[in-house]
Amino acid sequence: MSMVWVGVGDQPGGNYSASQYTDVNVNGAWLGLIAQSFGDGTPDNAPHSGDLLTAERFGRRIARTTTRWMMGAEAFPPQPVSEKESRRRNVAGPHEWRKFDD
Repeated sequence: MSMVWVGVGDQPGGNYSASQYTDVNVNGAWLGLIAQSFGDGTPDNAPHSGDLLTAERFGRRIARTTTRWMMGAEAFPPQPVSEKESRRRNVAGPHEWRKFDD
């Protein structure tokens, strides 16, 4: 048996004074997916929308990584998102992140 690790790949979203729960990777995880919710939250607001979007992006990253292994790196290059672009998208909101397939 073996294991392959795929990191979150998104810049930390909660490291600015104006950070919000809608930011992608608001908890700043690097080793894997982390979500947080209030103990008295409901399914409508827990986990936070930013954590749900981070989970969507993490699932897409795993699918892209698997496809890259199957097709080869040349056919499926990585698509990094800079810290500046990540911050711009976080400020704009979750709808801005969903415009991109990275």
